[in-house]
Amino acid sequence: MSKPKTDDLSFNLNKARYEVQRFGITGFQQVKKEEAQAALAVKLGAKPPKKKYLNYKLYQEVKRQEKDEQTAREEMDREMGFGQKKTKETKKRKKDRDDIVGFVHGQIGRYKSGMQFLDKHDVDKIKTTKLKKS
Repeated sequence: MSKPKTDDLSFNLNKARYEVQRFGITGFQQVKKEEAQAALAVKLGAKPPKKKYLNYKLYQEVKRQEKDEQTAREEMDREMGFGQKKTKETKKRKKDRDDIVGFVHGQIGRYKSGMQFLDKHDVDKIKTTKLKKS
């Protein structure tokens, strides 16, 4: 007695799923059948079909209508009180005595490998703020 090959008897789930989908497509009407075949081909790795051509003036009109509908919907929601965003209160940072005007958090110049480098305009700003404080 020879053992049956496992390859012949094995059940491939992906192949079975594909066969079931192909069988299901056969029952559709012609238009729906073509759409289902295209969707199955895309699922299997084909490039999706190109979009159908639409006259540019018609396309503009469709987009304009969609935009008008969207603005009308937003206006209706605003009147009903839906979707209104609450404004957040921004916290202002208190100024310290030793803050330097024009610099964020007292950061002056730039740091490179632990050494601070100041540009000429940074030095000028420091001098003018010291004059203003005294």
